[in-house]
Amino acid sequence: MAIEEEISEDLGFKLEHGIPLFDPLDLQKLAAKHLKLLAIHDDLMVASNSDCLKVISLKDLNEITTIEGDFSITQLHFVGNELFVLDDSKVKSLTVDQLKTKDYTFRTIREGFVDILPSSSGILALNADNELYLNSDKIASNVSAFCWTSSSYIYASKDKPYEINNKKINVKDADKLCIVEMFPINEKYLFVAYDKVDAELDDHDVRSFILEETDKYYIAHDADIAPAFASVARAVTYYHAQLLDWYKSDTFSLITSSVAIDLGMLDTTKEQTPKIIAQSEDINRAQFPIDEESGEDCSPVGFGLSFNELTSKVLEPCPGADEATGVLPRVYTLLHTGNLISWWVFHKSAILNNELSLENAIKAASKKQPSEVAQTTNNPFGNTPSSVFSASKSAFGQAGFGSSGSGKANPAFGTTGFGQTGFAKPTGFTQSTGSPFSGFATGGSAFAKLGSDGTSIFGGTSSVSSNDLKKESTSSNKEITELADESEISLPESEESDYSDEEEQIENINDTQDNAATIPSESTSQVVQPQDKEIVQPSLKPVQFSVFNGFTSPTKPSSNEIESKIINIIENTEGNLQVMNTNIKQLGEFIAQHEKIDKGIDSLKFAEARVPLRDTIETLQRELVDSTNLSTKIQKSFGEKVKLDRLYSQLALAADKNSANKDVLKSRPLDFKNDLMQTKLREKLNNVRSLEKKVLALLMPIKARNSMDDQTIDNIERIVFQINEQILDHSVSVDDLATRMGELDIESNKKVDVLSSCSKLKLRKKLRQM
Repeated sequence: MAIEEEISEDLGFKLEHGIPLFDPLDLQKLAAKHLKLLAIHDDLMVASNSDCLKVISLKDLNEITTIEGDFSITQLHFVGNELFVLDDSKVKSLTVDQLKTKDYTFRTIREGFVDILPSSSGILALNADNELYLNSDKIASNVSAFCWTSSSYIYASKDKPYEINNKKINVKDADKLCIVEMFPINEKYLFVAYDKVDAELDDHDVRSFILEETDKYYIAHDADIAPAFASVARAVTYYHAQLLDWYKSDTFSLITSSVAIDLGMLDTTKEQTPKIIAQSEDINRAQFPIDEESGEDCSPVGFGLSFNELTSKVLEPCPGADEATGVLPRVYTLLHTGNLISWWVFHKSAILNNELSLENAIKAASKKQPSEVAQTTNNPFGNTPSSVFSASKSAFGQAGFGSSGSGKANPAFGTTGFGQTGFAKPTGFTQSTGSPFSGFATGGSAFAKLGSDGTSIFGGTSSVSSNDLKKESTSSNKEITELADESEISLPESEESDYSDEEEQIENINDTQDNAATIPSESTSQVVQPQDKEIVQPSLKPVQFSVFNGFTSPTKPSSNEIESKIINIIENTEGNLQVMNTNIKQLGEFIAQHEKIDKGIDSLKFAEARVPLRDTIETLQRELVDSTNLSTKIQKSFGEKVKLDRLYSQLALAADKNSANKDVLKSRPLDFKNDLMQTKLREKLNNVRSLEKKVLALLMPIKARNSMDDQTIDNIERIVFQINEQILDHSVSVDDLATRMGELDIESNKKVDVLSSCSKLKLRKKLRQM
């Protein structure tokens, strides 16, 4: 299935004059490398011809600083405020401040790589042996393409053209191909390009697709964008940039490649299927020029999108718009000839309706950063490069719940006055091979084993006996009393009322009895029925959960209201935690017993019923894919048939030696787009001519009314006099003719029919008198 193509009369490109930056690049030395020799950061642009660097101010393109050195640069990348340079297989960096202060002391990070892709999460780098590294860790071998996504990184292997990261791709006829380029266009869709394995520089078979990600596989959609029509011998390298929230909430992706002849555009707005945007007018397309010296196509070696155009004024950005100030982004492309060319990206109707915003585009671009990716070493979940396992820092310092691994962690808010805070102890998950709930039956708990070893998150106030709880409460009372006396804390009236309301609610819940024990009462337990209606074996009794219903005897009240309230909260929390631990153990035992029940017969029946359904679903999915591919082939075949029919008609006209067919052959295109464009142009031209006639018809009365001056009146009188003289001359001629007829012998009763004009009426009267 192919991606839809939309002919747009709004979106397009306006070409600006090129700037010669370098001499032509030596492609014989650089053609096999993945060249990315242009990068943009705010108001700075850095470009290279591999031998030197040039720093250009986007505010004034004539302000250029050249950095000389023993360079062999192949790639430039801006990430945050840092410029990464791939120089002779070495990864180097410079900060933006260094560029502005002209401190060109490079920092070498690593070496031995031929392709890099840095981000805020690290540097993905590929060496000459096709081994992929994340920072200093090797993560894959035999890699042909890689990229960052919003949450991780993905890669493709040379010998696995039908999968990405072990997820299948439903693409056909790719046995001799491999993925050579890939990058995400949004969270659901991925752009990939196939080419021959180890293809020659002048022999490519590039096929591009948009992959739609599902839970189990990728659905491939044909995407004929920036096709490989260039004649320059280069390794396939794609360049892309995104426009987010520039026009409303739409997203546009600008894409081109080293073997393309123009710049393509995709509408990649979220919650929509991507579609190709084609310009209705050739003048609005972004086409690369032809090299005047060699006659070959110019090939891009660098690409960038500038949003720092908030003060740029563009005159006549498109037909119908006089100017646009501070709303149009600018696309820069560095060609292999050394020239820097650029286009303004415009949206005609949005310009006229004032619906464009570069500020929103800048904000959206600053938010679009890859998530932090954790190292995969010692990962209990396997080799999963997901950001959920990374150690991230909170906005207030280290996270308050400690580290996710072993070791000690400091609390985010320091140590409180009530001893060690409960959030200072790290909590972790234990790994087991049995039931996910089997740990509950043995006394383990997901909440750091609360109650099983007498440890509590509230600074050591946990207990399993009534005496211990009373001792801890008494010691806590002393500490709290001392702190309260030293700090002399006073509460506002509103807070006091809140505490009193909470105390009333607790007193209503607590059921005071005469028993002196302080452990939670389980005699008032209530049964919680499961919500799901499942079939339970009759041998298993439902779990009866205990509910905390207060202490059997109240704690000795304190004279300090704050101290009393804190003690009450701690005691109620401790009681609830102990009851929860008891419920967890009971639930774990119930689940463990339920898993031991032999349900082989039901499972066998379920398996027998599931197998044919699964086979049927797989068969239907294959048939659906086959039918979709067949429909695509039929559409392509029909298009080819129409082209062949036109070609035969062209040949028939050419076979005929009639010279009149030459003009027809010249003006009759084989391309559907050009034919459609010519048809639309003819319709527009006819419409313009009809409107011109209407305008002239409406202007004539106005012109006549406004031109009645003295000279015009004199001219009209002169014309009237001339007409009268001509009438008199004709009257004399008529009289002469009548005299001659009178001399003729004409029968008096003969009737002559004469047409009714003024002179003829006079002649008729004279004839009757004869």
